[in-house]
Amino acid sequence: MYNILLSSVLAFTCPFIQPMSNFNTTEYIRSTWYIQQQQVTGYQPENTLYCVAQTLNQTTDTVPFFSGPVISVFNYANVDNVNGQSLNMNNFT
Repeated sequence: MYNILLSSVLAFTCPFIQPMSNFNTTEYIRSTWYIQQQQVTGYQPENTLYCVAQTLNQTTDTVPFFSGPVISVFNYANVDNVNGQSLNMNNFT
């Protein structure tokens, strides 16, 4: 029974992933990201795909059990048309 349990656990372990060693976070978050191509998803219907953008900022916040930099995310989009109401007025990300 122990061998079956052990083999089941080993079969479902995540592989080691080597992160990029030369990733430049400062450059990545330097400017707002604008959408080039989009598709409708279960959480983002077609009427919310206007003027979609994402702005990232490094903060002084901390996260439990994580010692790296914390990045804040602000997602922006308009509803129903280019000059429509802002979808994320309260910055709920």
